[in-house]
Amino acid sequence: MRKELILHDAEKLQKEFGLPDREAEVVALYALGKTQQAIAEELCITPATVRAHIKHVYAKTDLHSRQEIIDHMSGA
Repeated sequence: MRKELILHDAEKLQKEFGLPDREAEVVALYALGKTQQAIAEELCITPATVRAHIKHVYAKTDLHSRQEIIDHMSGA
């Protein structure tokens, strides 16, 4: 249930800020509390690629932490 809500919120974030599909996918897993290493393993990409996606999300959204992303996604 929680994962479905996060995925839905990630889609809204994607539309709001024009994020590519992969960045939305990464940010959803990041918001679920997964480590960058766990995200990399799940998506079959390198941890450096995960870090790059997260940095791009921060830059595009002007959010600065995992908690700010979660708060924004949940409308808090």
